Amino acid sequence: MLREEILTRLAELKLKGMLEAYDEIVTGGLKKRHTPEKILHELLVAEAAEREASSIRYRLGQARFPVSKDLDSFAWRALPKEESRLRSLCEGAFLAQRTNVIFVGGTGTGNYGKRGIMLSDSVSGR
Repeated sequence: MLREEILTRLAELKLKGMLEAYDEIVTGGLKKRHTPEKILHELLVAEAAEREASSIRYRLGQARFPVSKDLDSFAWRALPKEESRLRSLCEGAFLAQRTNVIFVGGTGTGNYGKRGIMLSDSVSGR
């Protein structure tokens, strides 16, 4: 009965992190014989983590980054001659050689997409 009332209050107060972690933290805390202060501290840490994650999700949404692409999902039919060259660039050899890479082309030729794929694959170490 008390548990449901606490969960209802957490939901009313929009404490999503505490609400999601409540059962796990309280049950674990009681089993380990933690003090009420320790259990409350863990609930507060869970709430702070949820708020930080929510803030990051919001900021990423507001940034309106373009849709992430990778080599496997790139439409090579449009640029069949570029595939081998782009795949070699994605290996990142130009980084070790400290050389620049320049994409040249008019609007709609895929330079932005190629650059994004190359950067994400180079950083992720594919």
